[in-house]
Amino acid sequence: MVAFPGASASGSPWGKAASETEQGAHPPDLGLNTQTWGYSSCRVPEALSTSRAGPASGAAPLGRVWSAQGRAHSWLSSLWCHITRGCKAKSAQSLRLPRLQLLRLQDKPSAGRRDRLPQPPQPGSPAGRCFRSAARGQGRGRAPAQRLPQPAGVTRGAQLTRCKKPVAAAAAGLAGCPRGGAGHAGAAWLLNRTPRPSAGYCCGRRPWESPRPAKGLSEPQCCPLLGAAGFFPSQRRLRPGAASSMASPGALAEMPRQFPKLNISEVDEQVRILAEKVFAKVLREEDSKDALSLFTVPEDCPIGQKEAKERELEKELAEQHSVETAKRKKSFKMIRSQSLSLQMPTQEWKAPSVSSLPSPATPVLPGVGQPLQVPFTVPEFQRVTIGGDYCAGVTVDDYEQAAKGLVKALLIREKYCRLAYHRFPRTTAQYLCSMQDEKWKMEDEVCPDFLPPPGKLENPYNLDDAPGNLDYVVKMQGGILFVYDNKEMMKLNEPRSLPYPDLETYTIDLSHVLAMIADGPTKTYCHRRLNFLESKFSLHEMLNEMSEFKELKSNPHRDFYNVRKVDTHIHAAACMNQKHLLKFIKRTYKTESNRIVAEKEGKKMTLKQVFESLHMDPYDLTVDSLDVHAGRQTFHRFDKFNSKYNPVGASELRDLYLKTENYLGGEYFARMVKEVARELEENKYQYMEPRLSIYGRSPDEWKNLAIWFIEHKVYSPNIRWIIQVPRIYDIFRSKNLLANFGKMLENIFLPLFEATINPTDHRELHLFLKYVTGFDSVDDESKHTDHMFSNRSPNPEIWTSEKNPPYSYYLYYMYANIMVLNNLRKERGMSTFLFRPHCGEAGSITHLVSAFLTSDNISHGLLLKKSPVLQYLYYLAQIPIAMSPLSNNSLFLEYSKNPLREFLHKGLHISLSTDDPMQFHYTKEALMEEYAIAAQVWKLSTCDSCELARNSVLQSGLSHKEKQKFLGVNYYKEGPEGNDIRKTNVAQIRMAFRYETLCNELSFLSDAMKSEEITALSKESQHQETSQSST
Repeated sequence: MVAFPGASASGSPWGKAASETEQGAHPPDLGLNTQTWGYSSCRVPEALSTSRAGPASGAAPLGRVWSAQGRAHSWLSSLWCHITRGCKAKSAQSLRLPRLQLLRLQDKPSAGRRDRLPQPPQPGSPAGRCFRSAARGQGRGRAPAQRLPQPAGVTRGAQLTRCKKPVAAAAAGLAGCPRGGAGHAGAAWLLNRTPRPSAGYCCGRRPWESPRPAKGLSEPQCCPLLGAAGFFPSQRRLRPGAASSMASPGALAEMPRQFPKLNISEVDEQVRILAEKVFAKVLREEDSKDALSLFTVPEDCPIGQKEAKERELEKELAEQHSVETAKRKKSFKMIRSQSLSLQMPTQEWKAPSVSSLPSPATPVLPGVGQPLQVPFTVPEFQRVTIGGDYCAGVTVDDYEQAAKGLVKALLIREKYCRLAYHRFPRTTAQYLCSMQDEKWKMEDEVCPDFLPPPGKLENPYNLDDAPGNLDYVVKMQGGILFVYDNKEMMKLNEPRSLPYPDLETYTIDLSHVLAMIADGPTKTYCHRRLNFLESKFSLHEMLNEMSEFKELKSNPHRDFYNVRKVDTHIHAAACMNQKHLLKFIKRTYKTESNRIVAEKEGKKMTLKQVFESLHMDPYDLTVDSLDVHAGRQTFHRFDKFNSKYNPVGASELRDLYLKTENYLGGEYFARMVKEVARELEENKYQYMEPRLSIYGRSPDEWKNLAIWFIEHKVYSPNIRWIIQVPRIYDIFRSKNLLANFGKMLENIFLPLFEATINPTDHRELHLFLKYVTGFDSVDDESKHTDHMFSNRSPNPEIWTSEKNPPYSYYLYYMYANIMVLNNLRKERGMSTFLFRPHCGEAGSITHLVSAFLTSDNISHGLLLKKSPVLQYLYYLAQIPIAMSPLSNNSLFLEYSKNPLREFLHKGLHISLSTDDPMQFHYTKEALMEEYAIAAQVWKLSTCDSCELARNSVLQSGLSHKEKQKFLGVNYYKEGPEGNDIRKTNVAQIRMAFRYETLCNELSFLSDAMKSEEITALSKESQHQETSQSST
């Protein structure tokens, strides 16, 4: 259900009708919003009935249109009855989706029904009562008796313009859309004879689509009522050759994207109880074994215990005597046979037409031709199929319950990804569309925007290409920055139409996923599927290993050494190995010992004096005395690991050599980073994404970092930068550097908003942000917190305690501000950012739940091993995970116990990364060292290693143009169609196996949803037959 701000389902004028619809009545779609039906429509807001600014030219307010029609009440009553005869709404009470409408209005009106004379609804029916409530005061010129609350995102004074007929305007306003909304799709063809859009969404579009031009509208715009339903269409696609909005400040594209809001009263009681149990376990309020078993699966105590098996056996024996269960299983077999026939390719794969654009986010440049079509084939290989009753071992009810929970979680993640321009896999999105009886389209996809690197003849430090400034004003409210058109709009508290997150809605979605990972049937189902995936890969490897090797052997020129690899998780302060740092220290001491490099207590010190104050001679230093390498003493001791960033244990040397802000302006650190970058450029095939720190102590940190980047010319085509935010508010607060947590958030994000709105006033930062692709949240996850994030948590402005906020608190407010910032930058045609936090290395399992909602990808993810539900969700959503087994070996998990090999076999989207070469590696090529050790320990094949390398490029922030060059022109397509073996050296057999396996798992969920619909329809038909026979 999509709730309006300040109004709930029970408090709305439709509350009575909504309660009756739960008993089986068909709800009239006149602004009704109820969670028990699989569709949602728009209410008529006050802005359409009364106008502060008066009617626009050629148009009248909706209230006046209805008054001019005189007897609009009776006519629209007949119209409503006519439409409802041709539509059947299926109940979705069993599937409580908070935002996306999973079930659709199925049947279209037949040709014979169009010409029937409409009849008014019965006075006592819910349709008649709701219609009278909607039209009361609108006919015969009477004033409305009650004004409905104005939804968020709808501008006051908005008018329904460009309607050719007043009757058409009235019907369009009734449907909530110029083209006819949910339940009123028939109004369009009844009045204008236009083709009927697909039912269920405004304008027949999915929420994130660009609206299509309706009849009577000269522009492809949608009505402001779209925001009332909480939908968020994406930005309109730029025409080929259209001027970018960066060129002129006034040419901003309209983006009616709204954050869909929910009410806490909509949370199911069982969901709330399970979520609270998980909360209690996290806070260590419950130390019982039952609470632990809610979401963890210890290695020595798997799910398949004797008692659990006995309970499952009893349930299956009880189901054998049920006729209804037999019918449902029969429908499963029928649906499954159809799904298998679609997944099993019987002929050679053929490459479809090649497109150079993964999404409408990147415009087609004029004069640039399409790339040549690259033909490909998938050699014949042996496939593993399972026949018979594929629900064996799991009861039908448990199977459907697990499937509905997993689908709901995927829809929730899809919502948050689209709002923040994070990536969501095409295959999963296509299956989610098929479950809604819709066809996936290219326009449905939302992708981040990364700028390609400058050409060889271009200056990467050019400060003259900044676009013009705007008059926008930014203000923080509740820890989130709001954007206003000007100061007057800020005084009226009317922000721009951008998706601003809602804390209550987020906590509801978080509770749903938390409750799901503690649900017994869902855990059992996911545990079985994950075991099957691992076993299936073992069979595939046994049957097709030689075929894959033969395919790679026949691939000319390409091998593991010359495929592109990206170090997707590395910290800039430790991007060099310990020998490199030692040589650099000795070299600078030898050549610059008399240079003034520091100032202490007002006294300037030369490099020689710095070492003398430490009582050491650089000539005597060794890698052992440098003491920056992690060993056995750092295992489960994150505090000792952090001290390894201090060479020789001296913080003075860290400030001098590994910081961007010091007396030298970070010169030594910049020189070392440039040396590492030069080695990458010479290697040609390796890239990295180092993290630079922004602490939030001062708003000047961003400016200083941008100046460091430009003055020392740190740009490299083999590097993309990520900003890491350490979670150390408690340290700053204890030193009285910050008044509250909101000030820290403001220092982190306000300079970015200012550089986006007024780039000519912040040229250095605007330039630096071109090469920044994401944000990271870092610190020790194993720290315990006494606070669990919820909608009752204090706002950041009033978080004045010296205690550190919990992990989920950090992630939500970072995601919220990144989401608003990305939408603002998208309007201006600038690059967007991904949120890529450290997650799942240690600590609570709830960290992974928060990241599932808010993050594009994560680093580490070790705790997924303990939660089969989350692990299976991360697989279905193909969430990228950058794993660092050598780093984990020194900190939290022994190398032999690392789940990387297990995750890779199951099909999770895994890449290898180094984390901190200075602490964990010995050679100059730390990434190759990581691959070599993994291949030796786990006996990875060449195809395995190349698959990891390909995944790293896909996960990275490299631009679309670069990925096309490194992976192939169709890299964004999934399966063997998106793989160019000549560039990736990944066998087409492997890609086909991965793709078919993912489709197989998604089809299980799709079949369960279809069986649920079939069961609902059969029950409805049986009820109708019973009522007819009794009559």
